[in-house]
Amino acid sequence: MEDDESFEELEEESTDDPAAFEAAKLTIVKRCDAAKIPHDTIAWGENEPLWLTVYLPAGRTKRSVYLSDAQEAENFLSLRFEDFTFLGDYTAICSYKEGKIEALIRGLGPSNIPRNLFGVRTESPEDEIDQSEVTFAVSNDTVSVGIGPVSNEFQHLTGRGRLKQFSLSITGLRIAQHDQSLAILEKVANSLFFQIEVKIGLPLGLARERTGLKPRGSNLPRHKATDLEFPRFSYNNEPISLYWYARSARAMPLLQFLAYYQCVEFFFPIYSQTEAGRRVRNILKDPNFSAQRDTDIARLLASIKLASGRGFGDERSQLRATIQECIQPDALRSCLISSGERKEYYISKSKALSPHKLPIQNPEADLRNDVADRIYDIRCKIVHTKTASGEGEVELLLPFSQEADLLYYEIDLLQYIARQVLIASSAPLTI
Repeated sequence: MEDDESFEELEEESTDDPAAFEAAKLTIVKRCDAAKIPHDTIAWGENEPLWLTVYLPAGRTKRSVYLSDAQEAENFLSLRFEDFTFLGDYTAICSYKEGKIEALIRGLGPSNIPRNLFGVRTESPEDEIDQSEVTFAVSNDTVSVGIGPVSNEFQHLTGRGRLKQFSLSITGLRIAQHDQSLAILEKVANSLFFQIEVKIGLPLGLARERTGLKPRGSNLPRHKATDLEFPRFSYNNEPISLYWYARSARAMPLLQFLAYYQCVEFFFPIYSQTEAGRRVRNILKDPNFSAQRDTDIARLLASIKLASGRGFGDERSQLRATIQECIQPDALRSCLISSGERKEYYISKSKALSPHKLPIQNPEADLRNDVADRIYDIRCKIVHTKTASGEGEVELLLPFSQEADLLYYEIDLLQYIARQVLIASSAPLTI
């Protein structure tokens, strides 16, 4: 830790002077080195000053703080940033020395936090919020909890707060570990927010940083508006509604995955019946089949065993049948290897969500059944802790977990499959 003179107040007025930026960066680097905090510089363009990146702890990982100009660097220098850590994947900071936690909050759905919680009008940009007007606190003998506009130190560490944003603050804590602090934040937030929701009708949540894998671009070719033509095909209203619902749920990956799955699931009875008919025909065409032999009749009945729903076979086999009927093997492989990031994910990073690996490195492999098994496995983790076919316990996939953040490529794949199933199941458009 540096001497107190390192925390002297810098000039309050902002300056874009490159020399001032370089001087501030040197001071920050010196303090980072003394506190063993990693740092780096990033070039964002020609003839632009190098940004400074400081990697503050966030549990077992690091969170990047980007400093792009003299003002940001000076604001950062005004803090005892060495004392702070981020908490989990929340937009939240914590100081063990000061015994405090501050976390950004957000409304769940349409809401007006200042008006609903504090009775303060903030419709106009020129409206200023006096923090003393809106902050409230509840406390026990030692710990206090409050909600109010984000603090200056929170803004300087997270880059949040230029707009009127609010945070939950917990002070008076005795904390020394990341996981301990994270557990306290979640416990207090859930308790307080549930009380606010029940008493006031305002649903709140903790804001999160998006740290998961995200596919770059779409797996469909892009066209111009001039390429559009009068539509030739129509789509069943129920599955297309589920498809649009999935497209609108981008901020809720578990819900989005399930909506795409339900879009495909709509067609299970159709394609499982096709598959069942094929199995029946093959059995009946066997010269050794005898309608007088009980074992042959039992084999025939087993091949067309009705599922709990309208389809034939269990849910996994119905999903397999639908993908087999609607997806071409080469097209599916092209989708999976359409980008280096996607291919690398399915080769080396996908085991966290499902043990069913896709053998995409084998160019001769038909991936359709493997993809179906993987999709079904993830679906079971989202819906319940036991598979419907009694295959034993599966790990529950929870919202906002690290595993849920890995769903992006899985959603991208399932979206592609839903599109292809809709296309295969379409009918000529008649008006």
